[in-house]
Amino acid sequence: MAMVPTEKAELFAYKIDWGLLTKADVFEKKLRPWVRKKVIEFMGAEEALVAEQQQQQQQQQQQQQQQQQQQQQQQQQQQQQQQQVQQQQQQQQQQQQQQQQQQ
Repeated sequence: MAMVPTEKAELFAYKIDWGLLTKADVFEKKLRPWVRKKVIEFMGAEEALVAEQQQQQQQQQQQQQQQQQQQQQQQQQQQQQQQQVQQQQQQQQQQQQQQQQQQ
């Protein structure tokens, strides 16, 4: 790793012997721990923990959506019931008016 240039132009021009890196197990011994460390620094936690937190957030969002849907359904039911009551009251009033007219 110390042999890798740090300047951008030099870095992109640098020839990499991928076979040597694979043979020396550089990816597992050096690169993976370095990437893991950077992920922890960037995210504030290990990948598995971050993934678990994201999953929990998604579950909470789904629960909130379900609750909102239930509330909407309840509101719709209440509105329907109110409409039915109003219709019944109107029918009763009409019947009373008809009865009064007949008398």
